[in-house]
Amino acid sequence: MSALINSIYDEKGKFPKINFGQVQNLDSVLSASEWFQRSNGKDHISIMSFFGGDKVFGLGNGPEKERFTNITSCNVVQWLEGEPTTKAVNVREHLIPDRVAFPAMYTGQPACGRQEETFMHVQHNKTQDVVFVGAMVRNNKRCNLCNYRMRFRRHGYNWISHSKWSYAVFGKGENCPHVQEARVGMHFRGDTISASRLIDTILSGTVPVFTAKEQYLAVPDFIDWDKISYFANIENITEFNTSMNSILANRTDIDIKTRNVLQNQDIFDWQSGATFDMYMYYFQRWLYPNSTRLETSQFSALKL
Repeated sequence: MSALINSIYDEKGKFPKINFGQVQNLDSVLSASEWFQRSNGKDHISIMSFFGGDKVFGLGNGPEKERFTNITSCNVVQWLEGEPTTKAVNVREHLIPDRVAFPAMYTGQPACGRQEETFMHVQHNKTQDVVFVGAMVRNNKRCNLCNYRMRFRRHGYNWISHSKWSYAVFGKGENCPHVQEARVGMHFRGDTISASRLIDTILSGTVPVFTAKEQYLAVPDFIDWDKISYFANIENITEFNTSMNSILANRTDIDIKTRNVLQNQDIFDWQSGATFDMYMYYFQRWLYPNSTRLETSQFSALKL
């Protein structure tokens, strides 16, 4: 059984807020459930797909200081940005024993729509080396640090623009067809450490490049990211340039990873059904370690 907790938006449709009346009702329903009481939620999954999930654990500063004990006795799929200083990550430390928390991946969409293309066709259309589509500067009133945090995007543009590598878009622009036409797509931080851009890039048949170690905390660790992505440390110009030169100079390895991306796209596409099955399989592995495990999978990027 799973419990789904969503966020609601304020009257301006901007800032997501938790409907604590609904959360309290859900907690009460679980309290009255004989199925929940059977194992105190050990075989239940709570899906918290919103900002501020820490408040459900009683970690907030508002009137919701009381922990919703039944919901927080479940296993958790939660939106996690990956930054160690955020309460969203600290929620993991507040789970009761024998519970697990998996990060919820962003939903995404391909730049030009999903296409059943052969690898050779995708490979033939890779006419640019690098792509990044996104704002380089943002003056956001609710986040005074946003513009400062985006400095890594500007650093990346400056370093790539002075290299020999080509790009059609690096900043604001159209996703289609530029993301599909690039060999690699940069995964820079913005307001927060992660973004749906990572999933968009994969669904577009392009290999993503992570640029911060914290970004790996915001995605499931049962995916073998080495098979479908690269890493270039954006905090250090020397490491970044060395990594990007090594990545882009090895066309054979990019071809292999592009093939892997295409083979594994369905596990990042919520409409395929494979994403749900993937999460349920790894919950089963955690909850029932002696149960039957898969020996092989059609998805080479899964750690079985």
